[in-house]
Formats: sequence, C-alpha cells, structure tokens
Amino acid sequence: MTDRLARSLMSIIGITALIWSSIWQIPLAAAAASLTISPITWDVIGLDSNKVTDGPDTFMVGTRVCNTGNMDATNVVANFVWDSANTYINLSGASSLSIAALTAGTCTDFYYNVLITRNSAAYNTNRGYHITAAADGLAAVSTPTPRQLFVEKLVSQNRNAVTTISGATTVVVGQTYQYVVNSSTATGGYEQLEAFLNFPNVMFQLISVASTYTSPTGGTNDKVYANGCGWDSDPSHVSPNPITTYRSCIGPDQYTGGKAGGTIVTTYNVKILSAGTATLTTLIYDFSGSSYHYNSDFGVGVNLITVTATNPTPPVANNDSATTTGTTPVTLTPATNDTASSGTTLAPGTIDLDPATAGQQTTRTTVEGTWVLNTATGMVTFTAVAGFVGIATIPYTIQNNVGQTSNQANLTVTVNAPAAPALSLTKSDGGVSTTPGGTVVYALGYTNSGNVGLTGVVLNETLPTNTTFNAASSAAGWSCVGSACTLIIGALAAGASGSANFAVNVITPVPAGTAQISNAAAVSANGGTTANASDSTPVNASPALSLSKSDGGTTITPGGTLNYTLSYATSEIWPAAPLARPSSSSESSRPFRPAPPRSSTAPLSPAALPARPPATPRRSTPPPA
Repeated sequence: MTDRLARSLMSIIGITALIWSSIWQIPLAAAAASLTISPITWDVIGLDSNKVTDGPDTFMVGTRVCNTGNMDATNVVANFVWDSANTYINLSGASSLSIAALTAGTCTDFYYNVLITRNSAAYNTNRGYHITAAADGLAAVSTPTPRQLFVEKLVSQNRNAVTTISGATTVVVGQTYQYVVNSSTATGGYEQLEAFLNFPNVMFQLISVASTYTSPTGGTNDKVYANGCGWDSDPSHVSPNPITTYRSCIGPDQYTGGKAGGTIVTTYNVKILSAGTATLTTLIYDFSGSSYHYNSDFGVGVNLITVTATNPTPPVANNDSATTTGTTPVTLTPATNDTASSGTTLAPGTIDLDPATAGQQTTRTTVEGTWVLNTATGMVTFTAVAGFVGIATIPYTIQNNVGQTSNQANLTVTVNAPAAPALSLTKSDGGVSTTPGGTVVYALGYTNSGNVGLTGVVLNETLPTNTTFNAASSAAGWSCVGSACTLIIGALAAGASGSANFAVNVITPVPAGTAQISNAAAVSANGGTTANASDSTPVNASPALSLSKSDGGTTITPGGTLNYTLSYATSEIWPAAPLARPSSSSESSRPFRPAPPRSSTAPLSPAALPARPPATPRRSTPPPA
C-alpha cells in the first residue's frame, strides 16, 4: 500500500513538472505585420456584341490587401503580373501601386485599369494574371492562380441606367474627394453585377467604395463587384476536367436569392495622385439568364463627368504679431492669417520655428526669450526673459496637408515694461511776490508718468497759514473743509497730464515776522500712487512809524514845568514791537507809554497837566551905567 501511494505521488509530481515545463517553454508571439490578398473584381470583361467601337473597353481589376498582424506594415506595394500573352488585353495605367503604411488590422484596395483593343478578334479570348503584394520585411503574397480575364460579348440594354453623378470637377493633387453615383438595374437585380466609375489609376487612388442595393432589401457592398450567385472563376474547370463550371454560378449565394441590384447608390472616396483631365463614366454590366449586358447610356448624357486635377501651390505665410508685458506669456496663432491654395488645407502642427535648421523645430530660444509650438493646436507661445523690454522676432514656415512648405514670415512680439504706476506734480506761483491782502495763484501741473492708466486721481491742497481760499481765481471743482482742499480729477491715462489753479488771499495785517507764504500740494491715485510739490511766495511787508513832538508854542520861565505833546502814527503791515523809552528823555517825570495802534495822533490830556503859572511881564532892563 505504501509503495503504491509513493508511486502515485511521484506520478503526480512528474505530471505537474511536465505541465509547468511546457507552459514556460511556450514562446510569446512576436510582434509583426502579416499580409493577406484576395481578388475583389469580376474576371469577365467584354466589348459591345454588335459594334466593338461602341460601349466600354476599359475595366477595373482589383485586389484587397489586409494586414492581419499586430504591427503596421510599411511600404506596401501591389504589382499586377500577366501570366500569359494576349495582344488584345493589356493594362492602361500603372501596374505597380503602393501606400506608405497599412495599419495592423486594416485593409486597402488596389485597382488596375485593363484595356481591351477594340477588335472583334478579341471576343472569347483571355489572358492569365495574378496580383502580388509585399511590404518591408514581408514576403510577397499572391492572388490565386490560375486566374484569367475573359472577353465576352456585351449586349447594350437600357434596363441598366445612371441617374446622376455628383462630385468635384476641379480637384487638387494630394486631396481626397467623394463622388456619388445613383443608378439602377432590373428590379430584381442579377446573378452577377459589376458597376464602377472608371477612375484611371494614374490620376485617382480609389480608397473606398460603398454601395447600397434595394435587391435584396438592405443589400450593401464595399466592392464594385457583387457576386450574387457564387461565380466560378477557376479557368481550369473546363473539359476535359470533370468539373466544367467555369464562368457559371456554383454557389453558395453571396446575396439573398442569389442576385443583387435594383436601385443602387454608390459612394467613392478617392485621392488625387497626379495632375490631368479625365472623363469618367459609369459602367453597369451583368450576367443574367445566359448572356451579358451593359447600360446603353454608357458615356452619354448624365453618365459623364469631366474632372481636371491640378498641382497645388504652396501655402502663403503672413506676419503675425502680439504684445505682452514683462514675462507674461503671450500666444500667437499663425495659421489664422495664413492661406492655403484652393483644394488644400493648412497643417498648423507643421509650423517650423527655425527654417534655417533641418527638420521641423517646435521650440526656439533667443536672447529675448523662448518660443514653443503646440503641435496639436498650432499655437506658438512666447515667454520673454526677465528684464527684456523691446521687440522679439523669429521667422517661421507652415505646410499644407500635401506637404508643401510656405514662404518665410515673421512672428513678432512687443514686450512692454511691467506695469509701473507713477505720478508727478509741479507747483508754481509764477515767481511772483505778494503783500498782505494780495492774491496768490498757484498753477498745479500733474502727469501720469507711469505706463499704466490710473483711477481715482485727486489733487490735495492745504491752505497756507495767513491765507484764505480764493474760489473765484481757482479752478472749478475745488472743495475745502477747514484748511484741507481737494479737487477730483478721476481717471488719468498713461502719459496723460493736466493742470489746475489753486488761489489764496493773504490776510492783512499779517503777523509780525511773516516773510513768505509756504504752500504744499499732493496728488494721489487708487493703489497708493502719490506725488508732492511745494512753493513759497515772498510777502513784502515792514513796520512804518511817525512821531512829532510839540510844547504847544508856550514859553517857560526858569523853574517852570514844560509839557510836550508827542504825536505818533503807524502805517504798519504788521504791528510794531512795543516802543522803548529813550534813555535820555527828560521831558516828563511820568512814565512813557506807547499810543494804541493805528492812532494818527495821541495828544496828552490837558487835564493831566499842572496849571501854568501866570506869565511874568517882560520888561526892558536898562543897561548898566
């Protein structure tokens, strides 16, 4: 029992080890592209059954190439190869077609133009062919062989018809356009149906086809060929091969009921490859019953459209400019005023900020600052270096959607100094002097000397000492509260200036020692910007006193008292200082007191004087003997 358990345990361990070993040895799938190829057109072609010079002679033969890998295939090339000879069946146009890349999981179609020589000897002949496709690092793949184009007799019938063809008649190389064809067949459609607008492949690349059918209801197609009944295209299926179903319906049906047609709407998306002119017409041909038919309106009436393709001209770049302040980034959108030629569009993401350097330059640094392109939006942002003020300029180019490069134009940014609000103020009395009772008019001049507009500008004055406000001689609008006066200016643009007068009256008399009127003013604005100015005006004033002295014309005797009357007057501008008594005065024993101001005379009161003694008669004294 123990041995059996041990053997079982060893078996489990061995199996587990083998499983893990297998898991770890499974290699990861390498990333790679992988191409597949398949035919997408009918191998039956033909000429008019009655008159080879009528009807169609050129047919579209195509293949679909798909990338089933997990990486993009690059430089995909499809080649049309003849496998047999036939002088009546040849290519018209390019035999090798290519695209730059085929994205993983997508497909593309390649169409070739096959031309039948209009000769009855071409009927019922054929020519073998195949189409190959290859890409960088990938081996070529091929459509099935044997395969051949067979020339049938086509019967012209009006049950197939074109109603309208719409699309551009003037196109530009490199651009993509859409053409829509409205057509119809017999109501129930046909077992085999091919309908196409005959685009020459040297001028047009047929990018995609989308058709809708009313039979069967809701029928659609992404090819020009509708294989309704399951057509046998293998030319080996003929006698003596036991299988002899070549060029017949063998199933399975590709459309409900094995037929397609009715009312048809076909949309073609094409890219213009080269310049030239092509006349396009729609061919609708079919197999029904046991014969082949085509639309009798082929190449006539509404079933014609002439398309002229021209080479594009390069875009035109124009100068762009912007303004900023300091190091604030500024954005330019050059493509908004650049122009593309007719049929092309600008590619803003291709802007090159240094055309002199190979390749596209999306950033550039100069002594003025840094330029950066946003390739998603085409916007260019410039940021100046700190301290730079002036003009920064660089050249640039732009491309259109077909890769053509414009002329050089300039991107220019004017960088202003950062906002620096500033006010200046001047004040002047004009160099005058004044006197008590006079008027002084001060002229105030204010200027916004900064680089930004100011608001809330106000002039402020303080009435000088010994003055009063003179509104009549001042600018209108001054408002004074006490000695504080203001004049509202309001907004003041950068560089703007103005002036206002402020007048005062000098009081009279002025106090002693007043030699000048001193005045200070200020101007202020919102944000704290201020400026100050002051001026002083001389005041011409000095004291003027007059004095007279009289004894009244009296005579006096020795020992008598003599009274003098002192008369003084003042014409002062300010009051004189108290008068000092002369030290040598002997005219009166009474203290001397100055008279009150502005009194023209101040005689002593007679009542205050002692009575005058009687006069002694004067007599003549004889001289001594």
